[in-house]
Amino acid sequence: MLLGFTLLLAACNSSPCMEGFLLNKEGTCVPWKKGGSTDSQLDTQGDGPDDSGTEDSDTDDSVVPGDDDLVLLTGGRLLRRISLDLRGLLPTLAELDQVEADPAALETLRDAWLEDPRFEQRLVEIFAEQWHTQVDEFLVTYREYQALASSPGSEYPFERAVGEEPLRLMAHLAAGDRPFSEILTADFTLANELLVSIWDLTFSEEGSEEGEGWQEARYGDGRPAAGVLATNGLWWRYHTTVSNYNRGRVAALVRLLVCEDYLSRPVSLDGASIAEGEAVEDALRANPYCMGCHASIDPIASALFGFYSLNEYSIFEIDRYHAERETLGPLLLDTEPEWFGTPVSDLAGLGQAIADDPRFPTCVVKRMSQAL
Repeated sequence: MLLGFTLLLAACNSSPCMEGFLLNKEGTCVPWKKGGSTDSQLDTQGDGPDDSGTEDSDTDDSVVPGDDDLVLLTGGRLLRRISLDLRGLLPTLAELDQVEADPAALETLRDAWLEDPRFEQRLVEIFAEQWHTQVDEFLVTYREYQALASSPGSEYPFERAVGEEPLRLMAHLAAGDRPFSEILTADFTLANELLVSIWDLTFSEEGSEEGEGWQEARYGDGRPAAGVLATNGLWWRYHTTVSNYNRGRVAALVRLLVCEDYLSRPVSLDGASIAEGEAVEDALRANPYCMGCHASIDPIASALFGFYSLNEYSIFEIDRYHAERETLGPLLLDTEPEWFGTPVSDLAGLGQAIADDPRFPTCVVKRMSQAL
């Protein structure tokens, strides 16, 4: 599954009009009027009743545009949309003139833009809106690191670099035309000079020097090959506590990677209260009201204990992967690691199981379509 194809598909089949409007046959964005005939809705410019005499209704959602109602973009309009989606900026006048003179030039420009460095940066911006790892504050600050502590100007670069690590890895793989499933199986991450100076990271390429920006890098603490699942940046954003046991992290993973939200599940509180003297952990494994979610949450959480920290405010705890704690999951949660019924051996196995889940590519297409 290549992400560039998804981006182009969304760009070529999307209307340039804002929500609630459609492109009519004259190329003008007009309000989509519910309840009337297709032709009258696409031809009208007013806000009153259409030719059929049916009033517009703000509450009737039964009528939606069909395939025959959509106008596919061509020429300069399509070039504009593709440029915005792939590079984040409008095409130049020379590029517009080139396509006007030769419509086939659009494909040449499109292919060139997929190789443009701005395409990778555009993907970082898209992923940032979805993964929310770019935050203003983590549980620790730059002052905890000797290399940064004496420089107040390091605060923003520090927070931005940490938050961008998983985003940069995903964008790097997609822009490099690699299978997008590698975001869950790659044996490297993306790092800049700042991250290499504070974490146990080394640039992958021989001869890499400071000042070259984001590059492939590898951790030296023996963490498994699991793509974004093995990045500090992801787990600093989605941290856990000593009593939550990675469960909140699981909710984030499932939402981000297979588009299922535990918080949207219906919850019945009738009879869900814990009996007097009943331990909470016992209830999570036996109470049917709790098991509705925890039957799948806890086995996934069991695979994440390499990133389980005893003190989430200590850089000595959260900077490194703790392979010696991998066995704590089954002990503390009383369940073996699984991904929705598929047994996994470790974090790498979890990444592969998610990559093999048919919901994963479907979720990626859904998220990228929404982003555009």
